[in-house]
Amino acid sequence: SFAVVGSNFILEKGNKYTRVRQYAWDIVDVEDEIHSDFIALRSMLIRTNLNDLRDVTHNIHCENYRYKKNFLSQLEDERIEAETRLEKMCRDMEVVYQSKVTEKLQRLDEGKQNVLKTQETYRLNVQQEEERIHLKREEFERARREWEESLSKTGFADQIGSLTKTAKKGLF
Repeated sequence: SFAVVGSNFILEKGNKYTRVRQYAWDIVDVEDEIHSDFIALRSMLIRTNLNDLRDVTHNIHCENYRYKKNFLSQLEDERIEAETRLEKMCRDMEVVYQSKVTEKLQRLDEGKQNVLKTQETYRLNVQQEEERIHLKREEFERARREWEESLSKTGFADQIGSLTKTAKKGLF
């Protein structure tokens, strides 16, 4: 039968440290082959199974590490790709935004030009109307003078002059 005991303390014996397990009734020296078969078991396992341990370490543990590492690098690549796509989308959206702003400013400028043209057209119409009214007024004044002259020649000017003076006083 075997007795394998693991240590839970390190004890100093002289100037040498040894691994021990402390119980309530006594202390067991783990490294002493009389108390424990741990040393024999350890050496047998290492001598017998060293190649198996190397193979398992290389084939399983290292492969798992490489797989996880590869997976992490793949995640990193995907993150970089996603950031690149996001930056491209941001640039594209900025271009679209700038084009829409430019288009809107262009439409506003065209609207402003249309308003200015309409305003100029109305101003010209008003100016033409003022000129037409001014010409009609001059024509009316000339016709009135001719009429008054024709009346003064016939003798009705004194009667009409007094009437127009009274009418003018009453109006203003």
